[in-house]
Amino acid sequence: MIIHIQQMAHFGFVSTKEAFKGCISGKNHSEIANIEYDNSSNNARLLITMGDDSIKLTGVGKYLAGTAGDFLINGEKCGRYDNTKFSGLFMSNRDCLPILQVEEDDSERRFLWAYRQGETPGNAKAWSRPRYAQLLGGDYALASIICPTQRPVYFAPNMSFELMNSVDEELFYERGREEQLCILVCCCWWLCDQLHHVKSGMDPVSEDWRRVSVPSTLRIGKRLTFLPENLPRRNPKVEFLSTQPVFMWLWIACALILALVIFPLCQGSFSFYNIAFLVFSIGIPVCWIVFCSMWSKRVRKRLRLLEEQLNAPKSSHL
Repeated sequence: MIIHIQQMAHFGFVSTKEAFKGCISGKNHSEIANIEYDNSSNNARLLITMGDDSIKLTGVGKYLAGTAGDFLINGEKCGRYDNTKFSGLFMSNRDCLPILQVEEDDSERRFLWAYRQGETPGNAKAWSRPRYAQLLGGDYALASIICPTQRPVYFAPNMSFELMNSVDEELFYERGREEQLCILVCCCWWLCDQLHHVKSGMDPVSEDWRRVSVPSTLRIGKRLTFLPENLPRRNPKVEFLSTQPVFMWLWIACALILALVIFPLCQGSFSFYNIAFLVFSIGIPVCWIVFCSMWSKRVRKRLRLLEEQLNAPKSSHL
């Protein structure tokens, strides 16, 4: 699925990089929706139309990013959106039950998930880049959408950006029209307010990205999962080199060789200075390895909670 930027807003000699119009095309390059974003009147507005149906979000200020408010489908209030949490976007219905949520993903999870499904290390690395986020619905997840805090550096008319891969697009077509509109809002959120101060300086989006068609979820038995630990290991060496702080381990190995072998041989004896050199040399890499280990445990816990949420009984609807 691709969005094509057709027109930018112009104000005399000044051209803003925020307000724009475009169209969204799906498989076989067929147009499925139109999008319009405008913040020229200090009231940001996002409008997406699919045939006779539309979804509209209106902010209370110049930006949508970092705000919360109502969204309207075909002119009727259907729920609320909330982007007050950094890099997260939540959409709920009239009863405040969650419809969709966009969460930060984890590069290690993404690499192992793609690699253990048969992708090459290069494709798995492309899939694991931190510019991606994970969109969770009632009984599905889309992991090929762009993180809400991403921003395109080169943003001009006649530019195209991919919104999701072909596998996730098939899941998109299985949803109802109202939910499809909400999904498009989540997929296009990163294109709005790109000059807002909460935007990060990550790598720009460009048309030469390798969008890998990896399934975002798999059903194992009766359980839907996106956790790589539920898949068989493939090549422990490749997985370790691609997901662990290898440079820090090499740093420690070099420090051990220098302190315990090379320096004593050159000095003719082993002294206190060798121990001091070793302690001061390995302090940084040891701290970094411990930090990475603790962070990975925290991330795995959060992902397990999200998977439990994905498999919990659902009662939400638009």
